[in-house]
Amino acid sequence: MSPALQDAAIEIATAYESLSRGLGFTTSDWQRLPGARNRAAGADQGRLTGSYMDWARACHHHSISHSMVIDVLCYGIACTALDRDRRVRRGATQANLKNGLQLYAQMRGWLRTGYTK
Repeated sequence: MSPALQDAAIEIATAYESLSRGLGFTTSDWQRLPGARNRAAGADQGRLTGSYMDWARACHHHSISHSMVIDVLCYGIACTALDRDRRVRRGATQANLKNGLQLYAQMRGWLRTGYTK
């Protein structure tokens, strides 16, 4: 996976986890100091979640399954297991993941080529 797609995966997972706080699961951030307040961090979080929401809407437009990408990146479900559970052809989850990451990276300006499906 290219560095741009790796960065896309990290940002998508981080934004999803940030938006999901308070919905039944929590994540640990060992680099954060308890009680610390940082305005720059809040601005970064707003930018990140905004990019995530724009991407989630674009996924629908490009026929990319947002939930399959989240299942792999955030919940750690294997692509082959997701193919089996969703009763799709072998490799469909992996292709969907790649397309979703490419779309995110293209929207953020990290890829020079446009999104192609």
